[in-house]
Amino acid sequence: MRETPIIEQVCPYLRGRNTLDPLLSPTADNVCRLASSIHLPESQLSDFCLNEAFVTCTRYQRQRGRPIPRHVRGAKPLNIRPFTPTIPTKTLVWRQPWARSAAKWVLVMLFLFAFLALWRMRMNDIPPLRIERVAIPTPVISATPTPPSLYLPPTEGPPEW
Repeated sequence: MRETPIIEQVCPYLRGRNTLDPLLSPTADNVCRLASSIHLPESQLSDFCLNEAFVTCTRYQRQRGRPIPRHVRGAKPLNIRPFTPTIPTKTLVWRQPWARSAAKWVLVMLFLFAFLALWRMRMNDIPPLRIERVAIPTPVISATPTPPSLYLPPTEGPPEW
């Protein structure tokens, strides 16, 4: 004789016709909430719905990742293997565990080199970078006595008579 199943081993979509909890024995009063119009035979109830084999049920597998309805109490969704396999991808460089400490060391070295360069300039009396203003010449406009002609004289033309 079969033992009475534990509620955690029962399919979360199995419910009684008039109650929110399933009947833990294979009876006609149990209904699958995924397909309430389908009659569940007692053999299917005992083989699939009332033990942990419900994860092999095709109706349950079609629900993969969808939330369990609000009326289902005391059941946790199981992690089912995804339908399509995921392709392993390489982790990005800045998400590597050593990337943050490496960035800190690079910044420390940059500040150290900048400090040493400024210190060397000070010891060798090299003036720091200065921007000197250069006088920009202003253009001189002179007045012309006659207005220029609109057309240039021809350089070549018909022979003179």
